[in-house]
Amino acid sequence: MTRNAALAELQNSLHVSHGQVFSYLACGLKYRFQYVERRPPERLSISLPFGKAIHASLERYYLSLQQGITEPLDILEDLFAEQLAGEIQATDVPVIFKKETQDLGSAITMGRNMLKVFHEEVDLGDAEVVAVELPLSATLYSGEARATEYQLVGVIDLLLRDGQGNLIVTDHKTAAQQKSQSAVDDDLQLTAYSYLLTAGGHAPALSNTRCRMDVLRKLKTPKFERYDTIRTARDRRRFAKIAEGALAGIDARIFVPTRGWLCSDCAHRRACEAW
Repeated sequence: MTRNAALAELQNSLHVSHGQVFSYLACGLKYRFQYVERRPPERLSISLPFGKAIHASLERYYLSLQQGITEPLDILEDLFAEQLAGEIQATDVPVIFKKETQDLGSAITMGRNMLKVFHEEVDLGDAEVVAVELPLSATLYSGEARATEYQLVGVIDLLLRDGQGNLIVTDHKTAAQQKSQSAVDDDLQLTAYSYLLTAGGHAPALSNTRCRMDVLRKLKTPKFERYDTIRTARDRRRFAKIAEGALAGIDARIFVPTRGWLCSDCAHRRACEAW
């Protein structure tokens, strides 16, 4: 089955993703606008197409490694520029640019510089690429180990295997600010990936999952930073309880707005103000 076919099959099931859980926890009202009412966005943060274009270039790089070659930097840079420009040109809503990426030209320059740092510094050591952009699904269980009607779905950016045979879940991020180790250790997305691997039968149910977050920093002089962390069976049970609580709130149609740092980029800001 092709990756696109696998993704389509996942989307046709009664499912929930980490992104939906995170969206509801971050702001219930935004979740309602986006997933329940399916309102078109009022505006688009440059961070979204920018991150998507970086992911496309990293995907190309790791797929080339699977084939025993290293994709040249200029190919990655051109792919990034083409995808970012295409995303911006295709949208009919205003794009919110940022201090470090003030227009399309500066965003492309930033992305090229970030990919240059990545290409120079990335090092897998003794690890091999197992899968790139791997779609997975698994039954979502409650905190009391009761099967729910939902499938948890997700796409792992990169799955590696080290020299000792351990799987390593790797998530790609772009960010202006440095990550703290505590934020990486608490990251629910990595926990969701660990859940998908174990509940889906790709790793022993009670095993620890090695995880890694690779972060490309959006700085004048970009940085490539790597953070290692572990997810345990206890972490996965806690995630199941959080997801169950979020789904209960959604089913009860409890959509409470939450003020926070995400508001500045919110695609439904006017709708929130009019609510």
